[in-house]
Amino acid sequence: MLPILAFQNASEQVVIPLDHTPVNVLSATLDAKTNQFVKVDATAQVNIEVNPLAPSFSMQFSINLQRNGIPIHTQIRESNLFYSGGQSILIPYTYVDEMSAGESLSYDLVFTVLHAKDVTQVDVTTRNFNVTGIPQI
Repeated sequence: MLPILAFQNASEQVVIPLDHTPVNVLSATLDAKTNQFVKVDATAQVNIEVNPLAPSFSMQFSINLQRNGIPIHTQIRESNLFYSGGQSILIPYTYVDEMSAGESLSYDLVFTVLHAKDVTQVDVTTRNFNVTGIPQI
């Protein structure tokens, strides 16, 4: 068996609401074969705009990987700065899943702002998603 790949590359702005609403920022569907590892690699540029009069800000957000709509892995990220002006951060993400039966898999990367103090907007711009099925030996 050969490895198989599904991917998505995007650069349009996706705003992540500050009210705890989850937003799907990347998706890919893969037809996984029996007894395969599925390696998920992603990067996303997160842009944080803050109140220009605030001396500091803080934000906490989750990155949730879902397989066929079911959460399988969550990362929590925090950002705290003591100056105004906001920031852009690049988020790398890797996860390895194991499939025992052949099926069509839909993977989604979902961002949710959990807490925001003096943040006026969060958005995701340039992002990439690679989902690779690798046969087990």
